[in-house]
Amino acid sequence: MAQRGATRLKEVKKQADRTVDVAQDEADTSGAAVSEELSELSRRIEELADTLSDRARSAAETAAEKTETLGRHAARQAREARQQTAAAVSGAERLAAERPALAVGVAAGAGVLAGLLLARR
Repeated sequence: MAQRGATRLKEVKKQADRTVDVAQDEADTSGAAVSEELSELSRRIEELADTLSDRARSAAETAAEKTETLGRHAARQAREARQQTAAAVSGAERLAAERPALAVGVAAGAGVLAGLLLARR
């Protein structure tokens, strides 16, 4: 009976050793798989960061181009407004020189109109 117990103990020990070996192999395999997945995840994150960087750079360049275009457009409109204002002032000066009585009458009428509008407030 002692011999059967010893034999049984050896069998249980062998099974335990095999179970430990299998568990160790599974742990090694799982560790390698996790390591591969982490490497792949790291690579994908790097690609995503590069893509985002490229898109941000492109958006900044587009914004800079639009800002430059709008600046040129605003400058052109300001130049045109200055020219129109200068033409209007020149026309008013010419009218005042050619027809002073009319100029005084228009100025008086504008003053009366402005006075009425301000009095209503």
